[in-house]
Formats: sequence, structure tokens, C-alpha cells
Amino acid sequence: MFILSVTILIIRNNLEGWTLKVKLSPIRARNNFNTKRGIEGFWKSMFQKYLEIMQIYEIIKKSFEKLVLFYILDIFLHTLVYIYTTVGYCSEYFKGATVNEQIAVSTHTLGLMTFMTQSFVIQSILCVTCEMVYMRIRLARTTASRMLNLDINPIRRKFAKNVLVRSSEVQKISACGLFSVDAALPPSMGSLIGTYIIVILQFLFL
Repeated sequence: MFILSVTILIIRNNLEGWTLKVKLSPIRARNNFNTKRGIEGFWKSMFQKYLEIMQIYEIIKKSFEKLVLFYILDIFLHTLVYIYTTVGYCSEYFKGATVNEQIAVSTHTLGLMTFMTQSFVIQSILCVTCEMVYMRIRLARTTASRMLNLDINPIRRKFAKNVLVRSSEVQKISACGLFSVDAALPPSMGSLIGTYIIVILQFLFL
């Protein structure tokens, strides 16, 4: 997940730089190119850079979707197993347990809390980095839309239309299409785990 997060951050930085160049490009193109062919070539190169960034994004999305699915399922199942084991130990041994047994249960509980905290932090970092990329894609779409609405130059309008069409095809990183990796994932996971914890407690004590 660390590699995926770093790669997503690199894509985010490239998108940020590309958007900044687009905002400054009318002045730069006017100063550096005096002919229509030169200006048209400049905007074509800008759109080609955007396509390359999106192609890298799609490759990363397809390459890591199975790993993301495995990682999220692993967190979910391990958390439920650890909680079930810990609650079972507590309910069975703490009533008449020796000091050593109480220490063993306390150590297991501490390990559970450490695992859950670590998993939540890693998952949150991944979701935050993905949200950064989604925000940059939306910003690129907004910039192109503003250019299309306010600009009268046909070359820049064509560039803006191409960017809008390509941006509309971009989808969020997902776990094989089952769920998206975004800011809503950690709360959803927490809610789902909480529901199953209630089921486990009912199974053990009722």
C-alpha cells in the first residue's frame, strides 16, 4: 500500500503542475509562438501530456485493484477474528483466571488494538492520497470547463473539449469494482465492523 500511495502522490503532483501550466499557458503561448501552427502545436502537446498522465493513472488503477481488494478483506477478516478471540478469552478467563492468564488476555487485547490502529492509519493514508488525485482531476475538468465557456479561441476551445471528454471517462480507484477507494471507505469499514461486533457479542452472550 505504501508503493501505491507514493505512486498516487506522484500522479497528483503531475496533475497539479499540468493544471498550473494550463492556467498560465495563454500568456506563455502568446509570448513564445507567433504563428497559428505553433500555438496549435503547443495545445496539442499539453493535451498529450494530460493523456499520458491519465494513462499512467489507469495502469496503476488496474494493477493494484486486486491488491486493494485483498488488503481490505484481510483487514476486515483479521479484525473480526481477533475481536471474537479477545471477547471469548475475556468472557471465559477473567472470572476466575490466574494472574498469568489475565496478562495473556491483556496482551492479546493490546495486540488487537495495535493491529486495528495500524490498519486504520494505513487505510486512511491511502484514501487521502486517492482523494488528492480525484480533486486534481476535478480541478482539471473545472479549468477546461471554464476555458470552454469563456474563451473564444477555437484552438483552446478544442483543447478544453478534449480534456472534458477524457476527464469524463476517468473512474475512481476501486477494489475490482466492488467499492471505491475514497474518503468514504474508512467510515464505511468502521460501520461494517461495528455491525459485526454487535453480532459477535450477541452470539457470545445471548
